[in-house]
Amino acid sequence: FTETRSSGLVTLVTVLTVFFANVLISKTGRSLRLAALLTYVGLPILLFLGPPAGWDRWLDYQDIEANSGGRLLSNAGALQISFEHPLGLGVEKGQQILHVHTGIEATHNAFLQAALVYGPLLGGALVLLVLIMALRLFLNSKAMRDLETVLALQILGLFFFEEHFNSPTFVILVNWLIAAGGAILVSRRLSAAQQPRVIQRTIDIRG
Repeated sequence: FTETRSSGLVTLVTVLTVFFANVLISKTGRSLRLAALLTYVGLPILLFLGPPAGWDRWLDYQDIEANSGGRLLSNAGALQISFEHPLGLGVEKGQQILHVHTGIEATHNAFLQAALVYGPLLGGALVLLVLIMALRLFLNSKAMRDLETVLALQILGLFFFEEHFNSPTFVILVNWLIAAGGAILVSRRLSAAQQPRVIQRTIDIRG
């Protein structure tokens, strides 16, 4: 309904990824029931209402080709400029230089937006953070029930298509992921530090 193709595709990939990860790791029937429900609900909606903005927008290959070409050009330009200015350029200057190089002011990528504005180190750190949080979906059966894990997977896809840091909502969500990642790291270190003590106490009791 928002006429944004990328959001619909990313959401579909997120739902399917969570579904298959749940089936492979947990092997529960709940995922199959949920998939059946989404299929029976989603297919009629797609059949009668069509995708967001209608089939014309999704099947207009000339528009898709032009849109993809502009995005790739802006992505490549933002990446090159960010490496040439490792400390970042700020919002306005970054847009101006990107427009001079590519004729486009937007990077069409939130990670590259951060790299252009604040420097490639921060942009790379954000990619690593969101990627690690998303990969927990496949490494920990309990993690797939955490909202932060699914949120990271969704954000990872969305950030490759739009400058979402222009929205305060996404700024808040990324800070939430940073806090969640820090909490997970601290809890692991605490549990690792306490484990030798528990083993030693067990030995002392048995001895």
